[in-house]
This record gives sequence, C-alpha cells and structure tokens, in this order.
Amino acid sequence: MQYRENGTPEVVFEPVNGTVWLTTNQIAQLLGCFTVKITCNIKVITKSEIFRENEVCRYYKYTVPSAEYPERQGVLYNLDVIIALAYRIKSLNSKVFRNWLTKRIYRQEKHQKSFEDFIWN
Repeated sequence: MQYRENGTPEVVFEPVNGTVWLTTNQIAQLLGCFTVKITCNIKVITKSEIFRENEVCRYYKYTVPSAEYPERQGVLYNLDVIIALAYRIKSLNSKVFRNWLTKRIYRQEKHQKSFEDFIWN
C-alpha cells in the first residue's frame, strides 16, 4: 500500500500470470495486522474448504546461511486468499483494500459494459 502526495492511500500490485502472490508477512503488512492473525485466518479458510490449497498456495525454498538448518520452505498465497482475508480482518488497511477492490471491480464492469455497447451498436 502506498500513499499519494495528497495523502490518499493507493494499493499497488504487480500481477504474475494473472494473479498476485504474497507471503504471510507481506499480507499482514498490506492489511495492517500481525502475522499470527493472518496465519489463523488462513487456517480457518483452508479448513472450511472454500479454496483448494494447491490452487491458492505456492511453496518455495530459501536458505538462511547462519542457521542450524539453512534450507527452509516458505508459502506464497494468491489474490483469492488475500481478498478473503481482507473481508475477514477488521483493520483500517483492510477497509482501504476492500474499497480499492470495489472501485476496481466497478470500473472494470463499467468498462466492459461500454465496450459491449460499442460492439453491439
């Protein structure tokens, strides 16, 4: 989340293959809460089988040279999970994210409708 010069918040994403992949730390930073809250809510979401874990999660390996066990595994979550979390978590940042998302959807629907009118008329 970034802030414009006038102080209004703006969400900036760089999609990869049509979606966004973030770690729990990045999601917590985006939604303005602690990582524990993100982890607990992800467990609730995956346990309720709203999403298939293999569709919304990607695992990656990384190394920490100074650690006793240097090779570790991390998890990335896609935009579906991020949106679900934004509606489960009550924070100022999640409210800003929900508003941004609603405006984007509305703008896209409006654009599609005008494009369809253009095609059919």
